[in-house]
Amino acid sequence: MLTLLTYAQALENSGTAVGVRCKDGIVFGVEKLLGSKMLVAGSGRRVHAIDEHVGAATAGLMPDARQLVSRARDECKAYRTNFGGVVPPRVLSDRLGSFMHLVTVYGYLRPIGAAMLVGGYDPEAKTHELYCVEPNGMAVRYFGYAIGERGAGRRRPRWRLALPACAPRARDTSPAAPRPPRPTACCGRVVGPGSAAATAFRALQQHHDAPPSPRAARPCRQGPARSQDGD
Repeated sequence: MLTLLTYAQALENSGTAVGVRCKDGIVFGVEKLLGSKMLVAGSGRRVHAIDEHVGAATAGLMPDARQLVSRARDECKAYRTNFGGVVPPRVLSDRLGSFMHLVTVYGYLRPIGAAMLVGGYDPEAKTHELYCVEPNGMAVRYFGYAIGERGAGRRRPRWRLALPACAPRARDTSPAAPRPPRPTACCGRVVGPGSAAATAFRALQQHHDAPPSPRAARPCRQGPARSQDGD
């Protein structure tokens, strides 16, 4: 359990990656965090070309992200070899999700601390598709999505109501008016307080609530005394 939480925090603390589906393609944008001023430009890439029709953007641990990119490229090559065509983005995202879920099942494997946005062109549907593959193995299609520190799945909307300031209301100290006598329920009917049925009902209630009267002690009858000898 601690291992799952550790790699989940690694994904939340990484730079943000955004993917947006357009009419003529997919747009990826990433936030690259510079750990050193001496970093060479072009190193630590987070946007990768998977195949001639598929691209990806990653967030999380960089070694795990490179492993996902390598796995995606192998899946594209295997699909082309077996079926003689390019792999649809839907099939690629499902296979990557199955691989990421597989490492969470066995105890000798650890979960992958990275997520991937997969975008590409589907030649069968003749449209562009964008998918997000989570570390738990879930692959969902989106029109636009973000992963990482400011990911769409980790920011919850906070609704704030602008309520007007209310002045404290003065307390009413005037004596309260006497309340009218309450009606009494008797035999399933509601009768007035001054009726004979209400009087009889109150008398019956007082008799029921009264403590029971002590009973007189009765003398106990004793039989003839018997001797211990049994005579």
